[in-house]
Amino acid sequence: MKKKMIGLILVSLLLLFACSSDDYSGNYADYDMAVSDEASYQSEIGMMSDEQADFAIEPTDPTAPDLERLSEATRKIIYNAYLDLEVKQYLDVVQIIEETVNEMNGYIVSNQTSRLDDQLHEGHLQLRIPQESLDLFFNFLEDNDQILINHRELTGKDVTDQYVDLATRLESREQLEARLLTFMEEAETTEDLLNISRDLANVQYEIESIKGQMNYIDNRSDLATVELYIIEQQTEFAHEQNLNIWQRTKEQWLNSYNRLLIGGANLFVFIVGNLPVIILIVVISGLVYFAYRKRRGRRTIE
Repeated sequence: MKKKMIGLILVSLLLLFACSSDDYSGNYADYDMAVSDEASYQSEIGMMSDEQADFAIEPTDPTAPDLERLSEATRKIIYNAYLDLEVKQYLDVVQIIEETVNEMNGYIVSNQTSRLDDQLHEGHLQLRIPQESLDLFFNFLEDNDQILINHRELTGKDVTDQYVDLATRLESREQLEARLLTFMEEAETTEDLLNISRDLANVQYEIESIKGQMNYIDNRSDLATVELYIIEQQTEFAHEQNLNIWQRTKEQWLNSYNRLLIGGANLFVFIVGNLPVIILIVVISGLVYFAYRKRRGRRTIE
């Protein structure tokens, strides 16, 4: 009787141990599969170029959102604009531009100003303006009487596909992160815990990297980059200037008088300074003239 009881106890223990082993191996079979998926993904990334790896698409999940609908609803376009401006009053125009940009919830990235001479200036401005306010900013420049637009260039780059790819990768990485966290709670050995922790750290690093790329695209597409080259020209109209007619007439009369006086003085100095030469030339010319008259008179008599 005792032998039968001992036999039943041993059989029960063996069955209990077998069930526990099956559960343990089943859980870590899932973990191995997750790690295998991760290794396969890393292998594919390693075979790609850097640019391809940045926007590699994860295997789609049946529960994932409709990416085509998402891309149409949230287009991501990065705009860059360049304008060449000519202004009358540089400092005043720059101040007006800064105030207008602030009112549009934009900001100045850089402002470089230099002098052309004692009065004129030139400079470069880089602005970040909300995309929806870009047309309003262009209209503001065109309607300002002090600003002349010599050149305007606007370019756009559609990065919607890249953004959707990043969103897909992020969703896949977050799902893998959740699975690894579950495996970590169930780990019973130090070695398994370390392995899961290492893989979890890699996945979390990827998640932060993907979020950083998505934030960069969000910022670049939400705020357009505008570069301005501004040069100041002195182009005042006649009625805006002080004509000073009497003063200018007086100065012109004095200039004419000075030129006449200086010319007379120079002539006097020339004549007196060259008087011996002039007398010699006059004497020689007189002798030649009288000789010619005398000879001509004899021919007439004959």
